[in-house]
Amino acid sequence: MSGYNNNYNAPAREKNAADARELTIYGPSAGQGQRSSSLVFGTFNNAPRIRIYRPNESKPLEFKMDITMLSEVLTSLEELASSSTPNQYRWNLDGFVAPQKKGVIGTLIAGRDEAGMVYLGAVGFQWEKPERFNFRPYYRFKRVDKEGNPVPEAQVSATLAKSWARMVRDIATQVFVKEYKHPEPKQPKGQNYGGQRQQQQQAASAPEAGFSMDDDYI
Repeated sequence: MSGYNNNYNAPAREKNAADARELTIYGPSAGQGQRSSSLVFGTFNNAPRIRIYRPNESKPLEFKMDITMLSEVLTSLEELASSSTPNQYRWNLDGFVAPQKKGVIGTLIAGRDEAGMVYLGAVGFQWEKPERFNFRPYYRFKRVDKEGNPVPEAQVSATLAKSWARMVRDIATQVFVKEYKHPEPKQPKGQNYGGQRQQQQQAASAPEAGFSMDDDYI
């Protein structure tokens, strides 16, 4: 398993539309009888997230975002799909890679290669190589032209990437609106000194902003 991970186990949660398996993207076949890596989208606790699952690793590499950050990633993916030029965008996730040691936990990647294939990918702390997830034609459901000839893979890849981005954006927005919970108001300054002091002590020992103990982290 890559990176530093605490022993906290998040409680079970109620599933929503973002948990649909149809949104999962799989990596290249790892061989007969072996599992492929997978990219799984989800959103809960007011936060969309992309998780990378790898064979033989018990916990995923997780990129937890807010709704605006997710929109940036999806818009960038659509830009790549609409372009004819090979390119790549990356987003680094900072955090703790070991006790008391900060670093880049992982990097989320969106790209378009020389052959025109659009993809998402990721690399985690101490991984030997990135995982890549192509938007590619389905094995048994392939688009053809009016003569019955297969549409070029690059064209299908671009369409699939745009479709996935739009579908994820729509679902994420619906779940966010439906499940949104506003943060509890903070205690006004100058009141309840004892309680305020206790809150300050708790804040001093709590994880840094951006990290929530109600989630699983690598």
